[in-house]
Amino acid sequence: MEDNCPTVDIRAGAGTLAVTDTVQRATASDVRYQLTFVQVARQCALSGQTVKMRVGVQGRAVAGPAGAPNQLEVPLRYAVVREGPEPKTITTKFKRLPVDLPPGTPNTVFTDIEDDLNFPLPPVDELVAYVVYVGFDEFGDRNDRRPPAKKGKAK
Repeated sequence: MEDNCPTVDIRAGAGTLAVTDTVQRATASDVRYQLTFVQVARQCALSGQTVKMRVGVQGRAVAGPAGAPNQLEVPLRYAVVREGPEPKTITTKFKRLPVDLPPGTPNTVFTDIEDDLNFPLPPVDELVAYVVYVGFDEFGDRNDRRPPAKKGKAK
């Protein structure tokens, strides 16, 4: 299955994340910490007609000039996408990974393994268009917590 295992790539624009307390007009001196990816890996197995993937990431959290908290939340997004003229998201997972950054420590390494990234096996000629993207998602699960739509009168 490794020959047909989708590649893993860092999503363009989501490979680093600088966190500040200032929402608007933040400067470099406002950065509390910055997150970057260092390495990615993947492993696939076939279970019936389901592709079961394990995707691992290693990253680094670096304390910024504004002072980092002792514990950070790393917002990670994993997404399986069928690329092409009209890309289609097959499945996505979001998690907030707690990472310790003890006082006086300039940086720390973090690791996460998502071992439940599963999707239906597509035809082999389609599988080559599948890519697993990883990235930092600062909005994360906020969109997942939307209140239910209000039922109104039909117009």
